[in-house]
Amino acid sequence: GDWSSDVCSSDLEQFRQLADNIHAILFVATPKPMQIVYLSPAFDEIFGRSRQESYDRPQAWIESIHSEDREHADSFFARSMQGLQAEMACRVVRPDGSVRWIEGRSFPVADAQGRFIRAVGIVEDSTVRRETHEKLNTALETLKEQTRDTARLAELVDVLQSCQNSEEGYKITGTILQGTMRNSSRDQIGRAHV
Repeated sequence: GDWSSDVCSSDLEQFRQLADNIHAILFVATPKPMQIVYLSPAFDEIFGRSRQESYDRPQAWIESIHSEDREHADSFFARSMQGLQAEMACRVVRPDGSVRWIEGRSFPVADAQGRFIRAVGIVEDSTVRRETHEKLNTALETLKEQTRDTARLAELVDVLQSCQNSEEGYKITGTILQGTMRNSSRDQIGRAHV
């Protein structure tokens, strides 16, 4: 379908040049007939499959979505085709078995009479951003644990300095160290009991 009839060809060419060189997927879909009329080349890269499948069957891209996220992707496409603004975050399973996280947004476009005529959207690969976020959270948790351990060890030094004899010191040390070990990560506990 030629969706460019109401857009001058130089604007269309500019759009294509921009869309073809961006790392996110840009898409244009029409509700009647329901079809994807434009998908940028980033689709092939992010999904690991050809855009042609989605041109032939508008919902083919949903088959690449992780089974747990498919309902969410269906809902995103349905909302887009109803002329509603929509958002999604889901996983793509590529033909080689690797998984990518994507985040998408779509926006309705109306004609001069205000009728919904197409949805335009952008879908980005958010895998690296998510992985970095998870690593930062893990590092933060580890840092919190280490800070708690440091506080316990400082407490231990204070207690030892105030102990009357070594028996009392050993007993208190054991109690505090057990608390520290329990709060350390599991692999450290494993090493502590070897």
